[in-house]
Amino acid sequence: MSISDRVVVMRKGRIVEAGRPLELYIRPKRLFTANFVGEANFLAGEISRVAENGSIIDLGNNMKLASTDKSRRAGERVVIAFRPEFAAIRKEKGRNTLPGKIINTIYSGNLLRLTIELPGGDEITVKKTIRTGEAFPRLGERVMVNIPPESVLVYPYPEGGLHRELSLD
Repeated sequence: MSISDRVVVMRKGRIVEAGRPLELYIRPKRLFTANFVGEANFLAGEISRVAENGSIIDLGNNMKLASTDKSRRAGERVVIAFRPEFAAIRKEKGRNTLPGKIINTIYSGNLLRLTIELPGGDEITVKKTIRTGEAFPRLGERVMVNIPPESVLVYPYPEGGLHRELSLD
């Protein structure tokens, strides 16, 4: 994608989405594209409120996230997606945070990849750049995961289910 000015994402011989590489990565229009182009976290939820500046998604287990997306309606079942590198680890609860426990860590050069278990059992991935002198999160540590509202993408819940929608088959 680094030498392309336009990319076409296909599935089973059909065009799913076409656009500039960065657009397809940052703001994919389709759930399949969000999964196919790069890595993403996916969580099912329901729109609890839509306002002038975006919407609030209820993820269950007392977890809610805000998104700048205003295209859905209250009560609609949805899937949210966000890139692991757009999330940040915090020690304390703040705006647009999810509570979780670190269940796996992988060090890879300057990148730390964390798997975090949320209340209810869903798992998400957070990628964090390693900086000199910075304390590393520990396995088993309870943390808050901050996701900026502009990074929370919202899609209608797929009729055939999330797993089927993301599958390459």
